[in-house]
Amino acid sequence: YPNPFNGTTHANFDVDVKDGETAQLTIYNIKGQVVKTYSNIIPGNHKFMWNGKDSNNNRCAAGIYFYKLSSPTFSSTKKMMYLK
Repeated sequence: YPNPFNGTTHANFDVDVKDGETAQLTIYNIKGQVVKTYSNIIPGNHKFMWNGKDSNNNRCAAGIYFYKLSSPTFSSTKKMMYLK
């Protein structure tokens, strides 16, 4: 949330990781290329914010992005829209 979001806001992710597991949150562009990764998320509740920039701190293009949360026992992929 919010979805869509723009350069003046952030996409917020609430992540809940089970005890004994680690998770990864990955953001992909429409071409399937990895834009940003949050790795080794430890058990518990966490909040992440994505500001529309890639791992090199470059602003991403406006468009559709996918985010995937994965752990050993869970995987979920959803869509979001980034507007400029």
